Amino acid sequence: MTPDEIRIELAAIGWTGAEFARQAGVDGRQVLRWLHAEYEIPEALAAWLRDLAECHRQRPAPRKTVRWTS
Repeated sequence: MTPDEIRIELAAIGWTGAEFARQAGVDGRQVLRWLHAEYEIPEALAAWLRDLAECHRQRPAPRKTVRWTS
């Protein structure tokens, strides 16, 4: 998974790199290394991120709607 693909998947989920690190249980510096192509993200983690992003694309979080009354 390329750094751009990681960024696209994180955007689909609505996560920052820091939130991804927290959810994945890794150090934030490791995520930065993946985002700067210093290291390759492990395939199992990449697959999890892809699957999670696809779930968010198919079933986005409901948005609160505001009803205006007079």
